[in-house]
Amino acid sequence: MKRKEEFLPDGIRRLAIASDIISTWRAATTVIPAQFALGTAQHEASFTVNEKDTEPSGYISMGIFQLGQEEIDHVKVPGADVYTLAGSVALYVPLALERLHKLLVISFLDATCPPADIWFYLAMAHNMGLGAALKSIKEHGLNAAAWTARNPQLAQAAVYFNDCITGGKHWTPELNA
Repeated sequence: MKRKEEFLPDGIRRLAIASDIISTWRAATTVIPAQFALGTAQHEASFTVNEKDTEPSGYISMGIFQLGQEEIDHVKVPGADVYTLAGSVALYVPLALERLHKLLVISFLDATCPPADIWFYLAMAHNMGLGAALKSIKEHGLNAAAWTARNPQLAQAAVYFNDCITGGKHWTPELNA
């Protein structure tokens, strides 16, 4: 059985455009760069705001950032609709900030000017679990290139994580403004 994709509520896929993702993200946080949000939206749901995925295991992820119900419940944002861009951002920002704090602590870094590799590991925390990112940093340090070299079998994941540093192929110079 492969992953089941649905587009709620009516079966019609609704896409967000890069500039809307970026402006919504920037309105919610100045700590995590918009490139991270754009890379995540691209790789998690191909910019689809109203996507619901059910994995063969039964795990369900939702919205443009593919959040699980446990993550949504954890951040406790009343009234946020994961199937809207604003709602997904409202839910994902506090979750990402919490994970970022844990990654910075284990890396012995402060939040004032973290290295770009932190966004790679923040994407890993979202995609593979916070535990995987923390374990990798603890055992090998904060080094995206070294992680990629150690894990050639996970090359596609490395592309995703690197796109969360750069914004990926949809990031253009105009989006820097």
